[in-house]
Amino acid sequence: VPTSVSATKRRNILIENYGSLDIGYVDILLTSKDGGSVFREDILLEALEIHQKLTTEVKDKNGHGFQDYCNRPTPSTDCFFDNILSVFDYDENVIQASALNGTLISTIESKKPLKIYAFGSEYDNNSSLVRAGALSFSYVTGVEYYEASVEFIGSVLNDIYWEAKKDGTRQTEIFISSSRSLDDEVNRLIGNDSFLF
Repeated sequence: VPTSVSATKRRNILIENYGSLDIGYVDILLTSKDGGSVFREDILLEALEIHQKLTTEVKDKNGHGFQDYCNRPTPSTDCFFDNILSVFDYDENVIQASALNGTLISTIESKKPLKIYAFGSEYDNNSSLVRAGALSFSYVTGVEYYEASVEFIGSVLNDIYWEAKKDGTRQTEIFISSSRSLDDEVNRLIGNDSFLF
């Protein structure tokens, strides 16, 4: 299978960063439905809502959620995740205040390296950030929880992806890939008698 196949790329990223394929992950990509910049108050507030739902509300059939399965630097520390919302302290009031004060984009610019968290960024002639086409959010579950976290990831897909698709009032378009996506692609390629690794 060519190295350009997304399953191969995902495999290499997982091994490079985590030393294992046995982790669960959810990658969320948000774009605006109107094709405009994602550096807007309404988009960021919807992104925050999705983040909070994934990290605190979504439960699997056993009643376990992200806090039970998340990747922690040490057992006694909080769950590890990092995304563009951290510059606003994951607080809707801070997002709203930044929008009101006209500092939304300058606050976002402080997030380095920005290319990890936002795609399609555009700059003006003064090298000032103007817009971006998509926001990226990644959530990794611990290696020791892989089997159980797959069930949780399925709950994420049901509770976030499909609900967002049905909600006609949303300003964002949501795309989710997960370890299930990798498994599905690997199985598809194996089913086609393709040699993957």
